[in-house]
Amino acid sequence: MRKLKEILIVDDSKLARLTLSRLLGERDLEVIEAASVDNALEILEGNDNISAIFMDIMMPEKDGFEGLRLIRKNPKLSHIPCSMYSGELSDEAQKKAMICGAQAYLCKPANSEHVDSVLKTLESNLIAHDMRALTGQNEPMEELSSSQHVTGIDNRLKRLEDELDKAVKDRGNIYTSLEKRLHSLSEKVTRSLVSEHAVEQDKMEQRRFQSEIRTQIESVRHQVKIMTIITLLAIIVAVIVAIRPFIG
Repeated sequence: MRKLKEILIVDDSKLARLTLSRLLGERDLEVIEAASVDNALEILEGNDNISAIFMDIMMPEKDGFEGLRLIRKNPKLSHIPCSMYSGELSDEAQKKAMICGAQAYLCKPANSEHVDSVLKTLESNLIAHDMRALTGQNEPMEELSSSQHVTGIDNRLKRLEDELDKAVKDRGNIYTSLEKRLHSLSEKVTRSLVSEHAVEQDKMEQRRFQSEIRTQIESVRHQVKIMTIITLLAIIVAVIVAIRPFIG
């Protein structure tokens, strides 16, 4: 039975091709790149060693769905297992891919776990084709690919579930951090209010003390004034008493 060896990546994005090519190269797979559907068809017509195809959806001139339909209509190419390779995550896109004859669906950006899962699905389809050839069966490849296609959907759902769990966890961490910050701010405000209250109390105490001092000073001044008057009167009386014999 054949195993995956030579992979064709069809994508108008050089970066997307490079990313997937690197992941496939790490698995000892040979990679051929095509920037368009027409370019891919030319390569496929001249190369019988390609064992699987990764096809982008959004491309100029012909999109990935059209490219997949053309491959499935070609008796020479229809047996090659294909996976869509796209950032389009809608259920509609995945259903359309299955109808057009895709066996798997790899979401961008690609990662090792999902690449391994898709490669396993594609290889299973390749082996199934070889077994049908040996037994003389010619069932359409699409009928045997539905269960493998579910793997791609399950992977996508798992990926979305992981992202959702991460988002919930991140939100919980944000709430915890916010709660700590609010608690810290509350303590700072309380200390500030207490400090301001203490300062205000000190100011009030100082004003009261100053008021008492002023009152005491005024009282002393008044007493001094009275004593001065009394002293002057006493002096006047003493002078009058002293000079009275001389006047009489």
